[in-house]
Amino acid sequence: MKDVGNVVGDIIEAFSKVNFKDLQAREIGAIILFILVCFIAIKIILKMVSKFLKKSRIEESLHVFIKTSVKVILYLIAFVIISDKLGIGITFVTIFGVFGLAISLACQGLLSNIAGGITVIMTKPFVVHDFVDIGDANGEVVEISFIYTKINAGDNRIISIPNAKVVDSKIVNYSTESSRRVELLVSASYEDDIEKVKKVIKKVIDSNSLVLKDKEVSIRVKEYASSGINYLIYAWTKGINYKQVYFDLLEGIKYEFDKNEISMPYNQVEVKMK
Repeated sequence: MKDVGNVVGDIIEAFSKVNFKDLQAREIGAIILFILVCFIAIKIILKMVSKFLKKSRIEESLHVFIKTSVKVILYLIAFVIISDKLGIGITFVTIFGVFGLAISLACQGLLSNIAGGITVIMTKPFVVHDFVDIGDANGEVVEISFIYTKINAGDNRIISIPNAKVVDSKIVNYSTESSRRVELLVSASYEDDIEKVKKVIKKVIDSNSLVLKDKEVSIRVKEYASSGINYLIYAWTKGINYKQVYFDLLEGIKYEFDKNEISMPYNQVEVKMK
């Protein structure tokens, strides 16, 4: 079997044998026109594929994969047809032979990323628009391609993660279920009555319209810390409202603590001077 260098050499040699001087101006013009028609046709077909995918029920995660595949195939077809017009004996077998040999000699990292991309698309640990943790990256999935999975970190920073790393990383998907539990840890002083503190916290939770009323709310003493009592709070909300509920409860609890004269302890240093 020929290696990539030999196959590419054969193609270059075939092109070098074309005597462009023998071609008539009309023939050269026709070839140029044909090349332009090929590129225009490819753009039209790609637009049609994009429109079809938007209207279809095909998983959005597959759209980039399909469009890239169609684009590569169309350019290969155009290349073979144009070479035939020039009288060069290049076949699909030759072209795909080059790609096959190139892929077989490609670096393992590239191949593993492609394999990882296929694994993600097939197993669907997440899809486009899901909010996920992938390793130490966090954000909304915006694209799953051959090589990379891209997520928006929330501040318009796009993080591109190699698919091989995605497959090997711990994945936390926050969008799989419709609801999500909000967890807070709040401290109050030892002087404040436990039942009063829990009642005030419950009032803040009940007054928040985004907290799900059909889910159980939990307010329990978690531990007796050095400077106060820590309360562990659980409340449920829809996944899309998680951040808003989290911050609303934090702010609301502090406001109600102040209103009800419940103190939130903090570390203090007492200095005595003689």
